[in-house]
Amino acid sequence: MQQLLEQVDPFVQQFGYTPSNPILLRDWFQRMMNGWKRGKAMDQLQAKSFLYQLIHEVYRDLEGGEIRYLQPDPACSAKIYLDKHYREPIMFQQIADMFGISGGQLTRLFKKGKG
Repeated sequence: MQQLLEQVDPFVQQFGYTPSNPILLRDWFQRMMNGWKRGKAMDQLQAKSFLYQLIHEVYRDLEGGEIRYLQPDPACSAKIYLDKHYREPIMFQQIADMFGISGGQLTRLFKKGKG
């Protein structure tokens, strides 16, 4: 598992989508957080049920196929990464590998002014 995480870090790239009912999802998320913070067993049980409803709604959106994916911008993300880690020795190819693209592709994106 550790080797897999070293090769592909799912938390480096940012993905998302536009939900079909964002207000409902936000409401469930808020109720889930409030219930969990109260700390009582019954409130936390209800919070878990809101989590399952959130997951169900997201999967339903994905199955419906009418969602818009938010594509990550590797050059912008790489710039943010470089800004945060500028004191560390970093190889450009390592950054490209984080985004699953070649060093040449990342270089072209920077040259286009997207970075």
